[in-house]
Amino acid sequence: MSFQPPPPIYPLTANLAGDHTVLAQELLKGGATWIQIRDKSQLPDRELLRQLEEIQRTACRFGASIVVNDRADLALATGAAGVHLGQQDLPPARARDLLGQDRIVGLSTHNLEQFKDACRQPVDYVAVGPIFETGTKPGTSSPLGLEFLRQIRQLTDRPLVAIGGINLDRAREVWSLGIESVAVVSDIVQHESPRQRLSQYLELARGLSPRSITRTRS
Repeated sequence: MSFQPPPPIYPLTANLAGDHTVLAQELLKGGATWIQIRDKSQLPDRELLRQLEEIQRTACRFGASIVVNDRADLALATGAAGVHLGQQDLPPARARDLLGQDRIVGLSTHNLEQFKDACRQPVDYVAVGPIFETGTKPGTSSPLGLEFLRQIRQLTDRPLVAIGGINLDRAREVWSLGIESVAVVSDIVQHESPRQRLSQYLELARGLSPRSITRTRS
């Protein structure tokens, strides 16, 4: 089945104190076409479900895709576009069984071994990071750097998402290596106007000539 790769800018609603709806709605109004809802504040499932349902209704009006971090069950329950998995989450094959072939399944990787394994999994894109030093997940992994991205780009045609310490200048560097997408957290979430900051990324991305590749799920 053909698959449209992630857009050049892929914002995440992480680092928030429990309410993702306002930020997600601002990003959707600002032109985001994919948003990942990543909640690490341990919201009760009912509250997170309520927020996801509200965000999903708004996303449908804008024709945008909502990807739920970690929780394939909540992605299924809310009609979200898909799920983004970590190394300790549900295996991608099980998430694919649960969500079916028409939903997005993404997977985070943090080293070459994980990356090579991810490329054998039934995922639509592989996220790689942290690329630069980041305050979002301090001390979890050493920065992989641009050279790592350059090397792995030669190993697969799968869509790649770079994450970790991304800002406008670094986004330009990452895209120049043929990486389809940058996932951005702090540089948007912590900006005084997340919507305005997003627009700056979108304007920068419009000047690119991204590779046009039709993907086929394995």
